Amino acid sequence: MKSQSRWLGIPAFLFLAVLAGCGGGPGGDNVPAQPSNLAATTLSESSIGLTWTDMSSDESGFVIERSTSTSGPWARISVGPNVASFTDSGLSASTTYIYRLAAQNSDGISSYLGPVGAITMTAGISLPTAPSSLAATSAASDSISLSWLDNSNNETGFRIERGTASTGPFTQIATTSTGVTTYSNTGLTASTTYYYRVRANNSAGDSAFSNVANATTLTTTARPAAPSGLAATPASSSSISLSWVDNSNNETGFKIERATGSTGGSFTQIAIVGAGVVAFSDTGRAASTTYRYRVRANNSAGDSAFSNVAIATTPNATPPAAPSSLVATPVSSTSISLSWIDNSNNETGFRIERERGSNGGSFDQIATVGPDVVAFSDTDLDPSTIYRYRVRANANNSVGNSAFSNVAIATTLSTTTLPAAPSSLVAISASSTSISLSWVDNSNNETGFSIEHGPDSTGPFTQIAATSEGVTAYSHILLTASTTYHYRVRASNSAGDSAFTNVANATTRPAAPSTLAATFAASDSISLSWLDNSTNETEFSIERGTGSTGGPFAQIATTSAGVTTYSDTGLTALTTYYYQVRANSIAGYSDYSNVANATTLSVNTSITLSPIADNLVSVNSNDAAIADTVFASADLVVGCNWDLMGLIQTFVCGQSLVIFDVTTLSGKTIDSATLGLTTKDAGIGLFPRPWQILAIESVWFPSAVTWNMVSQFQYSPDHRIDILDPPTITGQVINLDVKGIVQAWANGTIFNNGMLVHVSNSTHPDAISNDAFAFYSLETIPESPRLIVTYH
Repeated sequence: MKSQSRWLGIPAFLFLAVLAGCGGGPGGDNVPAQPSNLAATTLSESSIGLTWTDMSSDESGFVIERSTSTSGPWARISVGPNVASFTDSGLSASTTYIYRLAAQNSDGISSYLGPVGAITMTAGISLPTAPSSLAATSAASDSISLSWLDNSNNETGFRIERGTASTGPFTQIATTSTGVTTYSNTGLTASTTYYYRVRANNSAGDSAFSNVANATTLTTTARPAAPSGLAATPASSSSISLSWVDNSNNETGFKIERATGSTGGSFTQIAIVGAGVVAFSDTGRAASTTYRYRVRANNSAGDSAFSNVAIATTPNATPPAAPSSLVATPVSSTSISLSWIDNSNNETGFRIERERGSNGGSFDQIATVGPDVVAFSDTDLDPSTIYRYRVRANANNSVGNSAFSNVAIATTLSTTTLPAAPSSLVAISASSTSISLSWVDNSNNETGFSIEHGPDSTGPFTQIAATSEGVTAYSHILLTASTTYHYRVRASNSAGDSAFTNVANATTRPAAPSTLAATFAASDSISLSWLDNSTNETEFSIERGTGSTGGPFAQIATTSAGVTTYSDTGLTALTTYYYQVRANSIAGYSDYSNVANATTLSVNTSITLSPIADNLVSVNSNDAAIADTVFASADLVVGCNWDLMGLIQTFVCGQSLVIFDVTTLSGKTIDSATLGLTTKDAGIGLFPRPWQILAIESVWFPSAVTWNMVSQFQYSPDHRIDILDPPTITGQVINLDVKGIVQAWANGTIFNNGMLVHVSNSTHPDAISNDAFAFYSLETIPESPRLIVTYH
């Protein structure tokens, strides 16, 4: 950040003083000359920089004197000869320091230069960053608008200064608040140029100045009307001609601007022409390049709005490229049609030449056509005659002609009459990739039929096949599924082609579904899924067979369009079923999918398991030793009890453990698993707690498990069941879905160490109620815990 010199809060550059004869002491005739241009600049909250100009060559050094008052006292600082700067450090923050300077040698001391002053920055506050991008815009004959970029985040405002020259002098005219980056300077003189600069300020001082921006107030004359109708025309490969309409009567001239490219790029002024001039030639341009132009009128009041933008492209400076793919097609006994590809962008036209006969003759130019024309009809020819053609592009005389195209040959038709047009064309979808056509032959002199197809009834049509005379059917193959094709047919002979038939269309059948998969779901059901490859099916037909290799197949169901799954139920256990699927639409059925099969499962088995061990562990907060005591109990307690009479806690928490032998489930698929617990005591207090079932990953034994041991158990985070509400009714059977835990035991994902039943939160510190509830343990039958499992 640049620092700014200050004198008692006013910029110090306004107070740089060269005070000859100020101060100083006696000396001889060879006292050194007084230095000049002394300046003091704030550097930080504890330092000020001094600079000066050394005006002598015989000084032995310089004397710097510093004070906090213009009347002293002065502290003296000495520096060596030929020095022109000094940094005074170790100063106090927010303090004004006054300096004066003299040169000295053995003959004495010069007059003092100064005083100058600067104020150190406020502690902890730095100068703001200088604003930038100051812009001045004339708004009227008496006002100019200013805007700038705020680059600091600690200014308290901005100071705006104005001058009548770029170098000043500048005078402060206004201040703005923090964050304000615009200002309108009003009350100005018309047709006058003003110069501006801006700086930020805060309690530490002023920033450096922004750039200097200027603007000239408008005159009282009205601005001219904008020109219109701007047109740009390429005159050569290096020049473009412009013309426009002059809509004003008070312009002093026109400003012409140009940009390169059809879009993008910025406009640059390239010329100014006088009043009343409405044309301009832009020369020295690059060949084959696009330029954009705009024009505006101007006078002493300023510029008009811009005209429209006109675009032109200079032609290529090289000869045009030769046309290619010339094709000659006989139309009748007296005419041949020509077509070619235009490969150039700078031709002024095309020259067409013809030769009679298959070879040996000479070509003669028969016609010219304009630029971009790519077709020609040669008429008044002889019947049954061979003609050869070639074409070349031409440009202006300074560029020349292109090479010739290929030679195209055609023979005019004979005088035989055209065949009658076929009729009653019919198109029928044959499969997802083919359509069958048939028509009525109404002529007796055709040599064949031409078959065309297109994307819709209006074309464009392309010939896809030709048949021999008398053939009235055709199969169009290798098509895209679920696509509509349009067809027309005409007869032909040596005289030419007949009119076309009616246009007929058909839509190929939907694409066959694929990737059919059959998956057993249960002993009486199989799930199917497939990939839908069509976009126009109305349904899917599902067929089933039970033979050793599939069929015979019979339809068992249909699904709606877009549905790609089906569950086949009511099946026989341990039976293999085969399936195939096909799509259907208004065009017909698709081909079949692949055949998929699956075998139903055996009938599920259900068992009920009783615990092989359970236990209650608890802790009494009044006796730390009990915290490591085993509590075998006939109840499985969950929660906390409190002694209401003694108003003391008798035991904080009870947690229960239960384990089942699930050896018979190893490797089985668990269909359902339910843990049943019967409530012995509901016991809901003021602060009932949610509770949990967790699979235990630590080994325990009923005779050895303790409260401390339970608190250190490892649990499987993926096999946890949260129950929000505790039981509210004594004798209530709570059935909990523990399928995930039992399946993990059956898979061997976690070892079967049983389950822990406990309250999710610790007890409420202010509760005086019975928050615990209890379930019957394995000692109580039939209310003991049970695990009901269905598997296959």
